[in-house]
Amino acid sequence: MTEHFNTHKASIVLHDGDIWVIDFKRADGRPHYAVRFYIDESISSVHIEGDLGYCISVFDSRNSIQDISAMISNVPYWVGKFRCSSDKYIWDESEVLEKLEDYAQNVYEALDDKEEYFEMIQSIMDTFSDTDGLMINTDEAYHNWFTVLRLEELDPTSLGRKVHPRVYLWAEALNIALDQLNMLKQDINKTTNYGEDC
Repeated sequence: MTEHFNTHKASIVLHDGDIWVIDFKRADGRPHYAVRFYIDESISSVHIEGDLGYCISVFDSRNSIQDISAMISNVPYWVGKFRCSSDKYIWDESEVLEKLEDYAQNVYEALDDKEEYFEMIQSIMDTFSDTDGLMINTDEAYHNWFTVLRLEELDPTSLGRKVHPRVYLWAEALNIALDQLNMLKQDINKTTNYGEDC
């Protein structure tokens, strides 16, 4: 368990049929790393809000809250179900450069002027953003990417892209919350509950 959730307690704010609202926050009430889950079992939708950002995901089929938690634990699969979210990816600049150079290796070997190669790579890397990866948003970078390096079939934003740590924290938070509420190992009573603490 991440240290950020060491003092967190889960509580059921609302349970009405297929609808669950679960709070997961620090016992002292401070908002740091607080998460609220709105879950609809009828379509397996999960709306997350709180200190770690926002997300709406939908699996489009009926599942129990336990099965939804299990699907969310498979983070790469879950990300594909996002309808919208706070930043779901981060980009590693050194990995972007490494991958770019791998894809451009044949151009490097073909060019007599190695300095020209490094200038092309730099023009592309100058469009790098921590929040969006390679943007290829200058004329020079565009020319080098498509005309010289001939990387038209490669999505520049895929290079060095990793799932944002917040997404893993959301998945962990739901699993811990359901475990605290003893909801992972037993059938859930389908009656309506309000403000029920673990």
